[in-house]
Amino acid sequence: WGRLLEEQVTERTTQLEQLLERLRDLSQARVTSVRGVWHDLRSPLQVLLANPGVVRRAFDIGSEKLLDAALADDRETIGKMEELLRQLVQDARSDRGLVPFNPVEMDVGPWVEILRNRVKALVHGRDVSVSVFQRREAPERIVTDWLIFDRVADNLCSNAARYTERGSIVVELDGKPG
Repeated sequence: WGRLLEEQVTERTTQLEQLLERLRDLSQARVTSVRGVWHDLRSPLQVLLANPGVVRRAFDIGSEKLLDAALADDRETIGKMEELLRQLVQDARSDRGLVPFNPVEMDVGPWVEILRNRVKALVHGRDVSVSVFQRREAPERIVTDWLIFDRVADNLCSNAARYTERGSIVVELDGKPG
């Protein structure tokens, strides 16, 4: 009877240790997700903080095109921040604690323009030229999780802007269809 009881206690202890390990993994995944969203929110905030300078310059030189571009950047940036915050809330409510993969088909051309404006806003006021372009060989449309794709590209570009005091930042989008 004692040996049977010991086996049951050992089995239950093993099960509890496995459950505890899964809970630790879940907790770590949530912490990682929150840190990632926090990190990714810093770049759009930098764009929003830089854009008043762009708007002021647009008024000074009377450029309606520059003003419209700055306002479009602000709308895009606010939309991105809303999506990141929505994801954070979804992760907090999720039992998995992981970001779901949601592939969609997206046009690359308009995204190139958005990225170009974002990087220009990040280096505004510095002696840094920005070039963002899509090579002819690159596909016009891709299937990807837009939020994850945008987060990775934004992280690369914000790091480039952070560590480039003068010179240039060149972003080249390339790939093969399929």
